[in-house]
Amino acid sequence: MLTLEFWNVLCTIINLVLLYILLKKFLFGPVISVLEKRKALLEGQFASASEMRKTAMELKKQYETSIHTVEAESAQILQKAREDGETEYRRIVGEASEKADRMVAQAQAAIVEEKEKALKEMESDIASLAVDVAKKILEDDKGGWF
Repeated sequence: MLTLEFWNVLCTIINLVLLYILLKKFLFGPVISVLEKRKALLEGQFASASEMRKTAMELKKQYETSIHTVEAESAQILQKAREDGETEYRRIVGEASEKADRMVAQAQAAIVEEKEKALKEMESDIASLAVDVAKKILEDDKGGWF
């Protein structure tokens, strides 16, 4: 049967304590140290990732603000271009209308001038015909009257 001896139990306890001390110093210490370093590294990476995320969010906000600013500026530019185009259109139409009015006035003046010229020519022709007719009448009458 099994008997417990004091010295056996004492040696076993001493062996276990020594084993525990050796394992703690040579195995658990380095393993725990590696785990602590790994934990610190992971915490650093998480902190870095968190900081990067914050930076990315700030950049995103800046980007969105820039987009809104650019959209507003482009809307203003388009509105100004429309207004400038409308102004230019009105100016061109006004100039064309003035030019057309001047051309009509010049054409009317030319018509009046041509009409007066034609009337003068007709008066001249009529006067010339009247003189010719009077000469013929006088010639015809000369032979008979005198």
